[in-house]
Amino acid sequence: MHCLNGGDESASKRSIWKRNWAQFSARRKRIKEYLGNFLMLVTALNPHIRYGRAAKLSPTASHDDLRVREAALKLGFVMREEFATWVRPEEMIDPLEQGL
Repeated sequence: MHCLNGGDESASKRSIWKRNWAQFSARRKRIKEYLGNFLMLVTALNPHIRYGRAAKLSPTASHDDLRVREAALKLGFVMREEFATWVRPEEMIDPLEQGL
């Protein structure tokens, strides 16, 4: 395989990796925001607060423009520490397992 940097394939791979990592790192804060606002986080609470409460939680968060955590606290469905233990968005999706 001929590389644009004079044929050094490993240097080319490192360059691509560094560029992609820099772009990912810059977006990390935004990704964290998206995960925190993602209404599907309610599914992680189902086993703990049951379906009926979870069914109320998602529309409340959406209607009141709240994060799932804020809505769950507002409705009294969870304690702050419980939410932090039960809802771990970073553990809900494994990019390597998904082939991403």
